[in-house]
Amino acid sequence: MSTLYLPVSSTSDPRCLWVRITGQYAPNPRPVVQEVEKAPRNLLLPCLLSPCTGSVWGAWAVSYMLAPETLLGGGDPRMFSLIKQWVNYAESDVLPAAYGVDHKQVKERARAELQRILEVFEGHLRLRTYLVGERLSLADIALSCCLIHPFSKVLSPALRHSIPNVTRWFLMCVNQTQFKEILGEVTLLSGEPENAANSPDVPSNAPLANGPPKTAAQLKKESKKKEKLERFQQKQDKLKGQQAEKKPKTEKDKKELCVIMYDIPTAPGEMKDISGPMPDSYSPQYVEAAWYAWWEKEGFFKPEYGRKSISEPNPKGQFMMCIPPPNVTGSLHLGHALTNAIQDSLTRWHRMRGELTLWNPGCDHAGIATQVVVEKKLWREQKKTRHDLGRGRFIEEVWKWKGEKGDRIYHQLRILGSSLDWDRACFTMEPKLSMAVQEAFIRLHEAGTIYRSKRLVNWSCTLNSAISDIEVDKKELTGRMVLPVPGYKEGVEFGVRSKDIVEPLLKPQWYVRCDEMGRKAADAVREGHLSIKPEFHNKTWFNWMDNIRDWCISRQLWWGHRIPAYFVTIDDPSVPPGEDTDGTYWISGRSEEEARAKAAKHFNVAPDKVSLKQDEDVLDTWFSSGLFPFSIFGWPNESEDLKVFYPGTLLETGHDILFFWVARMVMLGLSLTGKLPFREVYLHAIVRDAHGRKMSKSLGNVIDPLDVIRGITLQGLHAQLLDSNLDPAELERAKEGQPSGQESLADLWILSRLTLAVDLCSAGFQNYDFPGITTAVYNLWLYDLCDVHLELLKPVFSGTDEIAIAVARNTLYTCLDAGLRLLSPFMPFLTEELYQRLPRRPSETFPSVTVTPYPDAAELHWRDEELERRMDLALLIVKSIRSLRADYNLTKTKADCYVKCQDADTKSVVLAHTSYITVLSSSRSLVILEPEDPAPEGSAVNTASDKATVYMMLKGLIDVEKEMAKLQAKKTELSRQLEKLRERVSGADYRTKVPPTVQQQDSEKMKQLETETQKVEEALSSFQRMA
Repeated sequence: MSTLYLPVSSTSDPRCLWVRITGQYAPNPRPVVQEVEKAPRNLLLPCLLSPCTGSVWGAWAVSYMLAPETLLGGGDPRMFSLIKQWVNYAESDVLPAAYGVDHKQVKERARAELQRILEVFEGHLRLRTYLVGERLSLADIALSCCLIHPFSKVLSPALRHSIPNVTRWFLMCVNQTQFKEILGEVTLLSGEPENAANSPDVPSNAPLANGPPKTAAQLKKESKKKEKLERFQQKQDKLKGQQAEKKPKTEKDKKELCVIMYDIPTAPGEMKDISGPMPDSYSPQYVEAAWYAWWEKEGFFKPEYGRKSISEPNPKGQFMMCIPPPNVTGSLHLGHALTNAIQDSLTRWHRMRGELTLWNPGCDHAGIATQVVVEKKLWREQKKTRHDLGRGRFIEEVWKWKGEKGDRIYHQLRILGSSLDWDRACFTMEPKLSMAVQEAFIRLHEAGTIYRSKRLVNWSCTLNSAISDIEVDKKELTGRMVLPVPGYKEGVEFGVRSKDIVEPLLKPQWYVRCDEMGRKAADAVREGHLSIKPEFHNKTWFNWMDNIRDWCISRQLWWGHRIPAYFVTIDDPSVPPGEDTDGTYWISGRSEEEARAKAAKHFNVAPDKVSLKQDEDVLDTWFSSGLFPFSIFGWPNESEDLKVFYPGTLLETGHDILFFWVARMVMLGLSLTGKLPFREVYLHAIVRDAHGRKMSKSLGNVIDPLDVIRGITLQGLHAQLLDSNLDPAELERAKEGQPSGQESLADLWILSRLTLAVDLCSAGFQNYDFPGITTAVYNLWLYDLCDVHLELLKPVFSGTDEIAIAVARNTLYTCLDAGLRLLSPFMPFLTEELYQRLPRRPSETFPSVTVTPYPDAAELHWRDEELERRMDLALLIVKSIRSLRADYNLTKTKADCYVKCQDADTKSVVLAHTSYITVLSSSRSLVILEPEDPAPEGSAVNTASDKATVYMMLKGLIDVEKEMAKLQAKKTELSRQLEKLRERVSGADYRTKVPPTVQQQDSEKMKQLETETQKVEEALSSFQRMA
């Protein structure tokens, strides 16, 4: 048995805490923990003594020995290296800063260092759930323990608001069961931090006990640090005194924003009246009004739109996707909103490409969830149970409840802008789908795939039903809790739906034989017939399919598809009575008459000798959901929709139901239709709460997307949750969009940038890179079109050259039109509002941006990388001049500017773009200097590139002495920061203990400080010549 020795004060030291927490993850038998004043054998604390491994000491070494492989990177050397670096960083940098904030002598420095560290974490965790990899590691344990004190005592709600990703990660860590066993409930600071006195419990970087004495070099280093801190504190005190003397600024009255509504009477389905002016400020209530009802009435979302028949071959292809049917039990949350934002953008993109497009809506009857909700309602309102009503009346109550509440989900989906074909909406309990469920059971039962057996199941005592693994949570009890249940050391299972204890019981149930179906599903992926993206989910797929167990599909409920199986009793002494577990005495049939006839034939008796009793159980909801891709089209009947749209193109859903739904659709599709239900599966990430839990109404952590929309608009939601061929008949329209040959450099540049954006969007949709698509469109609109091109057009439109004005107007229209179409799949309401207000070219007859062709990269030949390179250099010069104007507070004053060019290419670029640079930089004039020309006297300098240096004349525009004093102060501060950073980087353990991402940031920071220092020195020299 191993023994873990910790100091008596271990609960206040983060290193001991992370060792303790790591021990909670250790496989049994866990070491015995002893708190001691002094470690045995004169070792350092914490230490671990084991008969197998001997003795190890120190937080890293002990936690390394205790941690299972999953906390250390799962055997991946690269992951292990990163984890070790983060743990070293926690001990060497994070820990002193986190606890130094309470120490009077180092408080200011520690707070600044802590802020820098948190900024590093915030950037690192922006797109990550954990510090390293896709699961909790020793790095997360160590870093979160080091930050317990700041989150509890220092970081106010306002400060935490500035680091949402760090806060989310921290709460997820400390709310893990293993953390709570050691830490209990971690309480975040609710107000502002108190001014703490010297803290005697500040952990140092020395060992916890029996540490070696500090060397002379270390003492000298600490003395120098102390002197610097004292000087820094003096400057801080002086600065506070100066700020106290300043008069407080009076706050301007804030303008209250009013909600602008669309109040023009418009009948549902009629086109929105856009004859009036647009509101002065953006209002989602105004913009999003009326459009959806008009889209729906016009049939834009139906695959039949614009064609004679869906059976007619479409050379542009087709796209079919069915919605993951949400439960009928309530309302959508942000997890559904993410799913629908992705699916809607994909559907709209395919529709705009001219493909035969169908996105089919539907709703799941949610057997257990719905029955629980209705039973609670009955008891709350009538104090009755379902047994008081009986099966028939209870089912009537459920249908009544569905009629009252079921449309809420569809209403939410409409508000989200989801372009679903509502005429094909379906419900898993409606007759068409119920017939498919019945047929599937009978066929699989007759084939021997479905069979009856008595096995262990998860039995819910409250529901009196077997439940699936996904509806079971495991919770470890170490004592008596709220429920009167003795404590257990092993896991005890609780039902998610009913919150009761789940017992493993032997019960006769119906099972699906999955070995052969699982093998075929695995082979479909291995052989490339089915593609799963991202591809790293393939490993999970193969793990499940290659080790699949038979599936229990019966549930002891009343709401759901009743199993079409009958227990047979034969009134004939020659036939012995059967047992419930004997599958021979169970016959499936589409009706009682059919089952009776099959039983008579099977037992070779007359039909009147056969007595039948239908099974009271219903089928697992996942069984009917697994038939969804073809049951919605009327299978087993050969409908036109089934012929055209099955198999589908894509299945898009969250990765959490890869096995429970996706795999079962694949298995049942191959077994019953001989075809895969779709060619591709795209799995998106899961929206989780601060504790890392999936959103669930039963957990109470859901956010209604309607509430979010009312606060930040649909477009903002779509942007957050995420970040066409031309028809020959439209040749004239295509010609109108082509360049005339008289375009200016600015026109050619924006057309090139538009082509790049189209390329990036097309590639992004094909690769499911939604952040890449939205970034490309964002950059086109904000930076290329608004920041640059529109500014360059102002002199043209205010001029007198009619040809130039006409060419510029044509180019601008092309960009606005294409830009709106690029944006439409993600922001349908806003783009529709703007598209309808955009003047049309004579040949453009599309009634809505929803059905316009998506810009096609193959038909745009305007990309000119050399032209973009030259314009980029011109824009760098503009940026440098703007920077100088900001430095000297000349934002409203135009100055004479100069550009010194080091080669002929740079000179030709500046000559060609002189007018653009002058306009964009708001300069009075722009003069080109040769390499040998001296810098203009009285000018400030800035570097645009290694080939171009910018000068701005300041003489007569500023107070020279005042500016020199400011520059000298700035130089001093830069030198101090640079010296501090060099000292840090030159540390002995810097390369081994500091994570690579932090080292990279430090390197970039040093280069930036060196460049700024050089610029300040040049500016000082220039001012000295002016003085």
